[in-house]
Amino acid sequence: MKKIDKFWNWFLDNEQAILLAIRLGIKTGEVLSQLNRQLDAISKRIVFHIAAANEDQEKGIIIFSAEGYTKLFPKIRALEQQAPELSYFTIQAFIKPMLDKTDIIEGTDSAYEFAGYDIRISELYLSLDHFDLRSKKIRITLYVPEYGYLREYNDLESNLELIMMEIIGEMAFRKHIRAFQIAGLPDSKKGLLKLIELQDCIDHLYQMDARRKTRSL
Repeated sequence: MKKIDKFWNWFLDNEQAILLAIRLGIKTGEVLSQLNRQLDAISKRIVFHIAAANEDQEKGIIIFSAEGYTKLFPKIRALEQQAPELSYFTIQAFIKPMLDKTDIIEGTDSAYEFAGYDIRISELYLSLDHFDLRSKKIRITLYVPEYGYLREYNDLESNLELIMMEIIGEMAFRKHIRAFQIAGLPDSKKGLLKLIELQDCIDHLYQMDARRKTRSL
């Protein structure tokens, strides 16, 4: 794809400026705006997330995401496949499932800021409202602390979608989450599941379907 080749040619010419913008805050707004404009030439629905290198990594990671929009999956794959060898970054297609959930399970995870309120994944709960064994799709309700205030936050739904993608992965989110609604977290959490258990909930559908098929043999 010529547009993707053009994007990577620009990126190569500006890779060091991107690194300095992320690591040292040099012209960050200007540089990231340019990066967005270059990516918009491929699709305005493609987004990126940049994680700077830490002590265990030689390079930072740039994740390209369609935020679950399946029609863009081929372009996301092409961005990864056509990426040149970079000096400071590695490229990843799609938001991958979370591997280490220890901090969330222990309740020591870092907070996300929503309209001035700090919300942790460990504080989010869900209920399973409907499921389809054949398609493995579910409808859920997400229970959020301080929802009375946060419901006016325009990006609340999209941010919660992103959190779910970070837990189960972008492709699994699109495959299994048919719909979700948001509600305030009740005082009693009896009968609710922690959001971090979302993948376990999906896995349970496969187990139920396997048992159903075995009984029908």
